[in-house]
Amino acid sequence: MTHLEIMLETKEEKNLVKEIDKLPYISFPYTNENLEAIIKGMQINSEDYVLGIMGSGHQGLAMIEKGAKADLIDYDFTQIEYFRKMLRFLKNNKNSHESCKKILMSWEGPSKNYFSLNERIFNIRKNLDNLKILEKGDIFSLKTEFSRYNKVYLSNSTDYKCQDYLKNQKKFIQFGKNFNQKTTFYLSRSVFESNRKLKKEGFRINEDLTKKSNKIEMGWKPQIIVKDDEQISLIQRIIKKIKPLI
Repeated sequence: MTHLEIMLETKEEKNLVKEIDKLPYISFPYTNENLEAIIKGMQINSEDYVLGIMGSGHQGLAMIEKGAKADLIDYDFTQIEYFRKMLRFLKNNKNSHESCKKILMSWEGPSKNYFSLNERIFNIRKNLDNLKILEKGDIFSLKTEFSRYNKVYLSNSTDYKCQDYLKNQKKFIQFGKNFNQKTTFYLSRSVFESNRKLKKEGFRINEDLTKKSNKIEMGWKPQIIVKDDEQISLIQRIIKKIKPLI
């Protein structure tokens, strides 16, 4: 039984499936999130440089389709090898746009039809050089120049296999402090119930974009958070004004 449930027509399609079948179990052959919710919630555009969880890689493809740059990371070697094979297929000029579309739509999932538009396939292939796979690792342990990124796609990595909300909140805040002011973060599952704790740490929930994503995403509860150090500086200025009066 092949990983890709499609009618194989070309030699390249058959070779891709053979290569994928040699891999161990693939946890995420496709994203179980809604790509439209991610793209609209993060307001992805050609000016963006995104750091993100790789998973199936479909999220990264959707980002570069909009002209953004995306650096993807994953701790699962099999996922990385799987997506590398998919990228080689997309880069191969022998493969038609229709063939690439068929491969990307070969899984049943909430975002299957996202790749049904020919224009999207064209833009993805045109912008493949915008996408980079980082060395295998945990995004929260990554050592890099975080200031280059203005948007971060975390999927559910903040609370993956851990239901301790306080620990997950602390993990996000410590990680988020590496980035510049105004950096946008997309969490596929909300970790913060309100802005109260976030604002104390220099972050805030973007309520409008969070609502927009949740109207589209039916299987998750996304949350869009913005690093906003101005909140802290405002609080500090207020405290300075109050102190002399005490």
